[in-house]
Amino acid sequence: MTLTCACASKLSEAKASLGAMGRAQQWHFQEKGAFNPDWLSMEPIIGAPAETESYRYSLQMVSDRLYGFAIAQDPTELRNVVIALAPTEEIATPETQLTEQSFIMCISKRPGEAYILLPTYEENAFTCASATESVN
Repeated sequence: MTLTCACASKLSEAKASLGAMGRAQQWHFQEKGAFNPDWLSMEPIIGAPAETESYRYSLQMVSDRLYGFAIAQDPTELRNVVIALAPTEEIATPETQLTEQSFIMCISKRPGEAYILLPTYEENAFTCASATESVN
């Protein structure tokens, strides 16, 4: 499937916003020991609003995993994007206690969906759902 320049640009917006949120969440987890499921409180850190002309952004906690969504305002033209983060194991060093994290970004394979399927999580790793493809 070929994307128009306008659609590709808007998809890049979603990938950049969710990528920034993923990095901010990894930092937040290292500092606070937990993810922050409130997009608005993270907005000043990442510089991305919760809603644009192209996408609505949101976060959702499921157990110890955090999912971030970019849902297209016009699903007939744009594809949806999801990120997923989960702590996997603690690494102790003399200076710090760090937690390794699993991260994935998935994009719906085609426009026209009002939702996006969550990646599956097994053995400390995410896999994109069948109707999506990995960006990593």
